[in-house]
Amino acid sequence: MTVARAGRLLFDSAQTLSTQVGTRSAPAPERTLVFRSGGLVVDLVLHASGRRFDYLQGQIVRHRDSEPVSGARVRVDGVEPEATTDEHGQFAVGARARGDQQVLRVAAGADAIVCTIPPERDTSLR
Repeated sequence: MTVARAGRLLFDSAQTLSTQVGTRSAPAPERTLVFRSGGLVVDLVLHASGRRFDYLQGQIVRHRDSEPVSGARVRVDGVEPEATTDEHGQFAVGARARGDQQVLRVAAGADAIVCTIPPERDTSLR
């Protein structure tokens, strides 16, 4: 049985002025996040329209060699359906309403990671 470990948040564009990080970058009002746990790295972009997030797009890679992880199952708690990463480790899944807690779960063979996306700070002054 695979036990999911909490992902460590390495980067959150909502907490910094720079959005250029990871394998993709997000123009405002999107949000870029990078998580790591065990052998997996999750690079996420939350795509927004207006005041809500519509979907999450991302890529899962192995930490040791940055190779994409294909066939990983990806889901957001409370949102259907789940997605499976393609041969490039990429996926897209629906998101909860902006302001709601987002919890992304990834299962890839013996590795599993839970990415809890923290609420945004007030960025109206940026």
